[in-house]
Amino acid sequence: MRVILSPYDSPGPRPEPTLFAVLAGAARRRRDGELAIWAAGGVILAAGIAVTLPGRWLPVLIGICTSAFGLWGIVDRELAESCSGGEEPSGATTPRAGRARTLRVVRGTIAVIGIAAGALLLLGAFAAALGTWIS
Repeated sequence: MRVILSPYDSPGPRPEPTLFAVLAGAARRRRDGELAIWAAGGVILAAGIAVTLPGRWLPVLIGICTSAFGLWGIVDRELAESCSGGEEPSGATTPRAGRARTLRVVRGTIAVIGIAAGALLLLGAFAAALGTWIS
């Protein structure tokens, strides 16, 4: 089924946005302060629950996912700002390219941690629900 929203849209099918694209767009629309609150709040939540309620790992995973969202947004913004500038004043682009490479690795690592925490959270929630349903 094709839906054309305006006469200027192409008649071809539109690709469906993925969960990752939606989350990336949401992180990119946040202000710097909001991303910092997401990152710090997630760390505080995860650490607080891990210390006060040992063995409750599902809420800790929520904190890790929250923190990963904020940290990914911060690093993504830094990467965009790093790559959007012109040449270095000295004309050398090697330090900028190295910084961009490092930021890409950090952003990817944060994404992997966030995805793993989200997957474990879903599996844990399913296991908790299924365990009580089967019993």
